[in-house]
Amino acid sequence: MLNFTETLMRDKKMEWEYEKAEKIFTNESINGELINFDSCGFSREFAFTVNGVYYEVTWFKNQSTLKIGEEGQCHVMFFMAELSNTWPSHQGSKMKIQFRDAKGNCVAVIPIDFY
Repeated sequence: MLNFTETLMRDKKMEWEYEKAEKIFTNESINGELINFDSCGFSREFAFTVNGVYYEVTWFKNQSTLKIGEEGQCHVMFFMAELSNTWPSHQGSKMKIQFRDAKGNCVAVIPIDFY
């Protein structure tokens, strides 16, 4: 019997490929950009500011890190992220970035747009 994570991976609902991360974290709604390129021109780090708060994401296929604030004072480890307008959400927000762990639990939400 498959566990929850294996079932999600089988159904491809929780794939976390670089292209998906790039699409989310460089989305025009958050004015995100790639930062800290290596000597080959590759970067796995994204930076964006939402509602006056600066964020950085370091992408890895198996576990990524959300750093909150200019100095990265708070780190949140996550497995995947998505742009969504569904629960969980802050009151009055209509679009947000939801960060999930490997079991699909929401570990962080960044509201982007409000009604």
